[in-house]
Amino acid sequence: MAKARTYRESAIVERPPAFQQYAAAELGAEAVKLMTPAERGLYWSMMCYCWLNDSIPLDPALMARALGFTEAEVVENMTARVLGFFEHADDDSKRLVCPALVRQMERIMERRIAQARGGRAGAKARREKKFAAITNPQSTPQATYPSLEKSKDEKNQDEKSASRGKSSSPSFLGNTKRKDNGGVPDPEFVKGYEAEQAKEKPAGAAR
Repeated sequence: MAKARTYRESAIVERPPAFQQYAAAELGAEAVKLMTPAERGLYWSMMCYCWLNDSIPLDPALMARALGFTEAEVVENMTARVLGFFEHADDDSKRLVCPALVRQMERIMERRIAQARGGRAGAKARREKKFAAITNPQSTPQATYPSLEKSKDEKNQDEKSASRGKSSSPSFLGNTKRKDNGGVPDPEFVKGYEAEQAKEKPAGAAR
């Protein structure tokens, strides 16, 4: 009945310090009502010991030493009413376990182990997300700031200002393909450029 926990589980999950017991159900049980005060004392001592150690020795001498009683007190009060709440452990016939406490302990430990696994999984996911953001920053969505973006009118105004600032060149300069003469000016290009400049000069400026 008792289920031994692995070292890993014991290291991760701390044993719960208390077990749940309803006073009305406990005192209302006929087996408990019929117990003598000494039997109740032994019964409760055995319950608490099993919660802390999973099981208790069946031998009266060892049980007395574990609980702090005399062997005679254990032998006298270990009646059928007391033993009715316990049974032999599956893995050791020389020890007793309380089935009600075993079931309660298993529920608590399973819930705690599940919470511990969930916490480790969440921490792993956060580490992987952080690592991905560091190694591949482009995959991380960047925040946008609309207030810093220029409006359409401002963009049009900038384009107009830029176009006014550009110097106009003769139309034929942009369409004429010049050959690479090793740094020597092309005579035809120079002649055409001078003719174009002469046309643009006022008539009185010619010498």
